[in-house]
Amino acid sequence: CARALLRSRAYPGNRLEIPVQCLRLGSQSLVALPFEVFSEISRRLKATHPGTVLVSCAGGYQGYLPLAHEFARGGYGATPDTTHFAQDTGDRLLAEAARLLAEE
Repeated sequence: CARALLRSRAYPGNRLEIPVQCLRLGSQSLVALPFEVFSEISRRLKATHPGTVLVSCAGGYQGYLPLAHEFARGGYGATPDTTHFAQDTGDRLLAEAARLLAEE
């Protein structure tokens, strides 16, 4: 109950707009997210956009950010107790970062 109360106060309306920040420095790109991001997200970004560095805990802190398939395994950071967001949030933010990098 306490966890549910905290989440309801932190995220009224059960929604939060999450910024995905991208910065190009020559041939390098920085992608900044306000999470402790699982390393697979960074590896996937680098696979499609070499020269990209993912910066975690940038512009705030919203907890852990796993990809959806990590929840089936459970464990560290991939449980409903350790993240406040829908299980596909990591996948959606990865897609948004890739979209922004493709525009540059």
